[in-house]
Amino acid sequence: MSIETKTQLDAEFHMACKLGDLPKVSLLATQVQGLNSLHQGRTPLGVACRFGQFEVAKYLLERGVDVNFDEFVDPALHEAVRACEPSMVRLLLEAGANPNLPASFSGELPLELALFSQSDSVAAELLNFGADFALKGAMNFAALDLIPSCTSDEVLQGLRKTPNWHSCSGRRGNSMLHQFAFWGNVKYLIAAANDGADVNLASDHFEKRTPLHIACQRGDVDVVQALLELGADLSATDIWGNRPHQIALQLGGVDAIVAIQKFKGASVFDVIDGQTLDEWYVDMARALKRLTEHKAVELSKRAEAALMKDMADAFADAGMASSQEARCRNRMLL
Repeated sequence: MSIETKTQLDAEFHMACKLGDLPKVSLLATQVQGLNSLHQGRTPLGVACRFGQFEVAKYLLERGVDVNFDEFVDPALHEAVRACEPSMVRLLLEAGANPNLPASFSGELPLELALFSQSDSVAAELLNFGADFALKGAMNFAALDLIPSCTSDEVLQGLRKTPNWHSCSGRRGNSMLHQFAFWGNVKYLIAAANDGADVNLASDHFEKRTPLHIACQRGDVDVVQALLELGADLSATDIWGNRPHQIALQLGGVDAIVAIQKFKGASVFDVIDGQTLDEWYVDMARALKRLTEHKAVELSKRAEAALMKDMADAFADAGMASSQEARCRNRMLL
């Protein structure tokens, strides 16, 4: 067979796979030299997967095509993932596709691609068939660096099939709980804690802060409440000696402070570390005032009014009399 004839047959074969023309695919499969022939950077199976031709892909697999063929071409599984075709992905995995095989040139992993494209059903299929979410792919990223922002029940169920999934660390050494706290992912955070994750683990990357420190830093009330209910330690300190409520105070997490006080079932005037809540607010206000006086920060009247409104709202939420907010305002000016 001449090179021209071979090239023409390959082109026709690939086009039939792309269009889902199963009778023509069946005919040409007996004429082409190999079912893994390349044309325009794809195999016939890769073409069928990329364009969602399920029956053609099934036929090629039944004919014994190499499901993991990756010589100078991305594996067919990557094409199915890019097409966001869960049923096609499942077909390939059931036929023996390797869920941890990287792309030939980019090094991307199937699970990495699925999470980047927010295809939760595809990601769940990959996890169900043993995709390693801690495996590093393109640019030294691992899928677990993308999981914290995911809220899918399907993906969570797939994750929980992996033993000790909650104990893995991200690219910068952050635990899963720290990442869930950072992203405000309450559902995954609770699941990880229930499966054995340490809610009081200190992170080297986050200055020895616990997930509760991170939640208070971000002022995320839902995460703060969830962590407290899971047994987070309010007395844990970071490398600077700061406890979670102090981090909330320093970074303006008003709601987080109130959430802590409500959980404790105490009045907001109860003493913590020798200071009452209104004294914390006063300290913050005085610090801002000092910075303003030293020209380090231009605290506009609008910003000052916003601060006082936050204080008033927090006090009101906690059942405090409005006179206490006024008292803070007065003390602020001392």
